Amino acid sequence: MNYYFFIFFLILVKPILAEEVYKFEFNGNFTEKTVTLSDKSTFSSLNSVGAFSDNKGNIGKYECNGVREATSKGKLLDINVLCEVIDKDMDKIWMKAKRVTDKLGGTGRYHIIDTIGKFKMLERKTCAYAVTFFNEIIFVKAVCK
Repeated sequence: MNYYFFIFFLILVKPILAEEVYKFEFNGNFTEKTVTLSDKSTFSSLNSVGAFSDNKGNIGKYECNGVREATSKGKLLDINVLCEVIDKDMDKIWMKAKRVTDKLGGTGRYHIIDTIGKFKMLERKTCAYAVTFFNEIIFVKAVCK
């Protein structure tokens, strides 16, 4: 009897109780065109292109474009960046990045605004991310719940 209860639990109950976590990474090139104002604050146009991978075995490419505004000390005042992810099956994710740390990196949130194909389960989700830069290279790790 206990054996059947254990099997029932594993097959039916555990998947319902377990919250699925989706993780992904971006690694790519980063370019920035910056205008510096007289008070040393900055407005920048951003572009990042590179490789995408996730914890489901998907691989592909991404591209992010947008603008950011920062103080003279490098603290972000505003960021408006849209990223498009295309995997090897041509399924897509579009997400907006929000972050209030500094220009050199930090943590923020991706808001998934649209999807196609296998990524439909992510639509309207929010993902925590960490980003760091090395010269013209960007590294991002994200977790979505």
